[in-house]
Amino acid sequence: MKIDTSYEMKLLTPLKGTLGVKISDYLSSLKNNGISITDKKGLVNHKFIAHFKHLVYKKIITNSSGRTSLDSFGLEIGTNGHISHWDCADIIFVEQRTSLTY
Repeated sequence: MKIDTSYEMKLLTPLKGTLGVKISDYLSSLKNNGISITDKKGLVNHKFIAHFKHLVYKKIITNSSGRTSLDSFGLEIGTNGHISHWDCADIIFVEQRTSLTY
């Protein structure tokens, strides 16, 4: 999947100006701003998860535990494609990065 930088900027919006956000608050904010986390069947939106993983991989976002696995952010994708989430470490936007360069 090609990375859409404008979509990634939308994923970063709930994190800007905060010290950290719990995953439940982050996902709620994204949904309120029109970002689809799941499809109508409750399966993970592949565009969302691919871009979220990319932000983690590029260290544009991190979490307060310093780990980079999805479960360390409080996310899990089941074998059937359903997404589960729980609050654990905060998601943090690493603001020192001024652009999304690839």
